[in-house]
Amino acid sequence: MPVANPCGGRDWLTLPSGLIEVGGDTPEYSPGSLQYEQMLQTWANFGRLLEREASRIGVPVSWLLSVATMETGRWSDDKREQATIMSPVGAIGVMQIMPRTAVGFHRDPEQMTDPNENIAVGAELIASLSNRLGPELPAISAAYNSGRVCDTSPCTKCNEWNLYADANYPGKVIRWNNAAILYGLPAPPLQAGVAFLGAGLAAAGVAVAWRMLR
Repeated sequence: MPVANPCGGRDWLTLPSGLIEVGGDTPEYSPGSLQYEQMLQTWANFGRLLEREASRIGVPVSWLLSVATMETGRWSDDKREQATIMSPVGAIGVMQIMPRTAVGFHRDPEQMTDPNENIAVGAELIASLSNRLGPELPAISAAYNSGRVCDTSPCTKCNEWNLYADANYPGKVIRWNNAAILYGLPAPPLQAGVAFLGAGLAAAGVAVAWRMLR
């Protein structure tokens, strides 16, 4: 039976494979679509780090990849740009980590332009949300995006899930998760020097303008 959406919106069912079924279907971004290519590029940029942190923390790598793609994978295919992007509210890097979140996970906010540090915090945050909310990616992704799960009345961020998240954020994350599982992922490339590190960039005061559409 589908999981009863705690927010009263559309229900979903997480299958043993990790696929998320909605209304009897498994929505996904198909190969050849722009969204699928954005996911593959994020994987090419950071796949080994995503795999490492998923294994370390014990969460599905498809969750990390889906959130990373949603957060910054649509911004640029340039690895440095994706790793150093900063939002108008101060969220930083691949997984868009807020400075206070970095501190909460005992990391230096100035290191959040280092994808090693950034993805580690993102993975730990997702694991923490899973422990608190249950292993349901739609609810986890809403909380990751907004800090909250359910929308309130009057509805301020309405979507089909009644989850408190921007622009149907959970639905897009579901599609990337399902695509990663359905079509598989290539072996991530070796990434020598992947910690090209933003410490120097941050010290130089680099702040990339936020243009990513939600």
